[in-house]
Amino acid sequence: MPDSLEKRPHFSVVIPTYNQADYLALALESVQAQTWQDFEVVVVDNDSTDHTRDVVEGAAVKDGRIRSLIFTDNHVIGSVRNAGIEASRGHYVAFLDTDDLWYSTKLELVADVFEQHPSVRVVCHDEDIVVGDRVVRRQRYGLPESSSLPLHDYLLYERNCLSTSATVVERDALLAEGGFSPDLAFNTAEDYELWLRLSREVEFHFLHETLGRYRVHPGGVSYASDCNIENTFNVVRRHVSSNGSAASGWRAGKRYASIWYQAARNNAGRGSLGGALRYYARALRAGPWHWKLYPGAGHLILSWGKGLLARPT
Repeated sequence: MPDSLEKRPHFSVVIPTYNQADYLALALESVQAQTWQDFEVVVVDNDSTDHTRDVVEGAAVKDGRIRSLIFTDNHVIGSVRNAGIEASRGHYVAFLDTDDLWYSTKLELVADVFEQHPSVRVVCHDEDIVVGDRVVRRQRYGLPESSSLPLHDYLLYERNCLSTSATVVERDALLAEGGFSPDLAFNTAEDYELWLRLSREVEFHFLHETLGRYRVHPGGVSYASDCNIENTFNVVRRHVSSNGSAASGWRAGKRYASIWYQAARNNAGRGSLGGALRYYARALRAGPWHWKLYPGAGHLILSWGKGLLARPT
């Protein structure tokens, strides 16, 4: 039956997954426990080799709103998410990564935002950051109160201030922007790249309610990854270049320096002095006037020393 005649669900929940069956089971449970029940779930399985299919099939037998796609794309995350968007039928697409969870009122409160603010096309809420089973902090997304920048400029020149598992987007707005980029140069930062494009075109709303859990663990695709940081740089460079004269501005240099400094800190924390020095040199070349780099050198040395002390002898 065509969409025009069939009742569309209010939300489509898109869950990309690869070999994380046990996390996936918990993510699905958190969706099924929502107080707002007008949704469908599209699990996009990137050809997992564990018991992911058993988890999805078992859940689908009990709940007909759950369905899955088997998708093989050499782990281009943007393509996986796009397959879920294309298969979705809801008015709004809510993204949930396999290893994250939602609290039970997430969809209800997000639906309220869209109803109360008809011009809004993107909603992002706050999350608890979890290491192991312990909440280590609450993450507040959106612009800080001290910022006077437009959202697009803040995203480009300061930082990404959204989380995919905390973000819901009107489906038509996603389709109008072409969804996530499948460019491998943006892999693991493809969400950030999409937020930059959307922020030029549509209205965002940041809901400061903690409605989910973002899990930090070594198996996560963006966990302290040099690849993620390199691709974040690729995203920023591409969008800075599209800004024309801003491409050579001090704001761009400062942003590049901040990205490479974060990579240096990550390497120092892992005990990789060579990696830390390599990225720190990149930071200095990109923004030698960025004052935070200089006290940061002492921090890098301390982090590297702590990493050595933490190693087993």
